[in-house]
Amino acid sequence: AVHLRPTDNVAVASKPIPAGTALAHAGGTVTVAAAVKMGHKFAVAPIREGDSIRKFGHVIGFASKPVAVGEHVHVQ
Repeated sequence: AVHLRPTDNVAVASKPIPAGTALAHAGGTVTVAAAVKMGHKFAVAPIREGDSIRKFGHVIGFASKPVAVGEHVHVQ
């Protein structure tokens, strides 16, 4: 997965990631809750409803609901 900036709260899957996969991140582990397709995002930090979604150093949207670490982040 790609996570460019320490302020980003999502990472992007560089290949398909199966559900339950544990990934090393920032000295810890992020476990992907459900399968994530290549190019899709998943949370690497807890995101509260209304929080900005930050990818590659840019705000790309705002959370319409809380998102747990490892959860798929999508446009719905």
